Amino acid sequence: MKKIICLLSFIILSNNLKAQDAILINNSPDSKPEKRIVQIKLISTQMYFDEGIFIYRKEKSSDDWQKVSNTPIKKEEIKKEDISNNMGEVYELYNALMSENPKEENDKNFKKFMMIIEALSNNEFAKLLGIYFEDINVSENNSYVYKITKLESGKEIEIGVSEQITIGDYKKNKQPTTLICEREQSTVLINWEKGDKFFAWNIYKRDSLNTNFIKINDAPVLIFDKQLQNDQKNWNYQDTNISENNTYYYKLAGLDMFGNESDYSQEVIIRILDQTAPESALNLKNEININEVKLSWDYPNIPSDFKGFNIYRSEDLEGQRLKINTEILTSSQKSYIDKVDKIGKVYYYFVESVDINGNGSFSELSVASVTDVLPPSKPKIDKAEGDIGIVRLTFGKQTEEDFWGYKIFRALEPDEEFALLNSEPYDGTEYVDTLQITSQVPYYYKIKAFDSSYNESDYSDIVEVKLKDVTSPFKPFFKSINVSGNEITIEWLPNLDPDLMGYNLLRAEETDTSKWEQLNTKIIDNEIVSYSDKSLIPGIKYLYALVAIDSSNNVSEKSNFYPGLIFDDSFPRQVTDGSAEYQKENNVVKINWTYQGDKNFLGFVIFRREEKNNEYIAVSNLIQENTFNDKMINEGDSYNYIIKTYSKNGNNERSNDYKVDIR
Repeated sequence: MKKIICLLSFIILSNNLKAQDAILINNSPDSKPEKRIVQIKLISTQMYFDEGIFIYRKEKSSDDWQKVSNTPIKKEEIKKEDISNNMGEVYELYNALMSENPKEENDKNFKKFMMIIEALSNNEFAKLLGIYFEDINVSENNSYVYKITKLESGKEIEIGVSEQITIGDYKKNKQPTTLICEREQSTVLINWEKGDKFFAWNIYKRDSLNTNFIKINDAPVLIFDKQLQNDQKNWNYQDTNISENNTYYYKLAGLDMFGNESDYSQEVIIRILDQTAPESALNLKNEININEVKLSWDYPNIPSDFKGFNIYRSEDLEGQRLKINTEILTSSQKSYIDKVDKIGKVYYYFVESVDINGNGSFSELSVASVTDVLPPSKPKIDKAEGDIGIVRLTFGKQTEEDFWGYKIFRALEPDEEFALLNSEPYDGTEYVDTLQITSQVPYYYKIKAFDSSYNESDYSDIVEVKLKDVTSPFKPFFKSINVSGNEITIEWLPNLDPDLMGYNLLRAEETDTSKWEQLNTKIIDNEIVSYSDKSLIPGIKYLYALVAIDSSNNVSEKSNFYPGLIFDDSFPRQVTDGSAEYQKENNVVKINWTYQGDKNFLGFVIFRREEKNNEYIAVSNLIQENTFNDKMINEGDSYNYIIKTYSKNGNNERSNDYKVDIR
């Protein structure tokens, strides 16, 4: 059923039809100026109509439908004695299909699919089904539209209306494009793009001894995938009737839905060369020198079409053979040296004899057991770190596939004898040497790599490492603190630790010594003994502390604390854009203002005085909002309002007066 739907969908889309029944029209190839003929074909999933169909025609400018077929067009009942000589096969196929009465759904769909294909490719078959008609009563250059109705219980039911056609000469479809032919062994694979004009194709072929092309497909070739795919499973046609040492020419013709062929495509030439392989090489032998395998063989009889030799190697007798020569060896080259990457393995070798046509044959195998005598490469200790009582060595793993492990050595002097630390090779990438001492004397290490064949590398370079220093520097001590304007300068006594790296200066507010911040962004050099703090907020009391840091990043205790303070005598900004408005409906005075705040801002307090009183009284608490509603008012009174802005140092700034009459 899927193929039927695909085929009908193609017919409908190709003719811009919207219904599930396709009415096809075409100027006939038999049409002549003196006698014009229009072909009409109905393709439907119903296939044929027992009571028949009527065909109507109207001119483009007319609304008057004229009946073309005066009697219903029906499928014909054919008897064997009616079979003519030239149409015998069509009648036989028609009789065979019409006499079948399949019961299975798949069989029914296959029968319907076969009938649609035959009706599209053969107009005589469509005529037998009662779905084909030729209209000979048409005029040159006139434009017509056709309508088809079907009879059901004696009543006419419209099936559909065709597209418009202008009467004239038959126009043959242009040739198909993108014909591709490729040879694969004893088959020629043929492919082409589907396109939109054809429902099926015919393939023609000739060889170099003949000039006439012969159609090689018994039935029209159908494809349902519009995309061209060069994949053997998706080739549209395969020609197996070919022979060696011959040249074939292929061309393609598309079939429209009246069985008319298009122009031929361009020819594609395929040359079929011989496929007979040359004789195999004889007496393949090998000689091994460390990681080199030298192969030699005999080839006494060189054929005229001989090209050369290829060398193949495999690590598995039943596994894939890998071609190892980059260029083919000539007939005079009967030896080859293979340098293998992996030693201590068994390799299987084959020699392929190849002719100029790509045919090849393999020799018997030769087995080469390559013994490992190569030592691992010189190892390297990437990192050596001392910690509390331990030394941690890090090294990357060797690249050799047969790497076994490292042996690790230690000494107190680089020119002394080194002691072996591990009895068995260690195959990790990090090794920890535990020491029962905490002295700061250096230790020296080197390693050696071993492979599975007990080959050993050279020693690595010697590395020096000390144990981690866990002794903190002495606690530093402040010398003095000086205030100058908005800046505080702190001085301290220099630490005498030999491995002193520098200092960090810390600051906290006196009210919260749990939150210390580091003032310096990078460590203060050990030669510097003062620091100027410029990031201060006036009025806040600070405490300062200093810590010392050594080269092992050990940190001392905090120094003695020193207090620091700069005074703030600034006043806050005055509010702007202030207003006071009596809202009678809510019986409230609404006061609004704008404030460009500062870092010492604390809040606002709203004051009010009555007109008969000179004293301002606060009517709000300390607020941060820029609006206030005064609800404690009396009708008939008048009020003056001011807004005072307070800063953290206690200073304040009053606004202008805003007068409101409660009326």
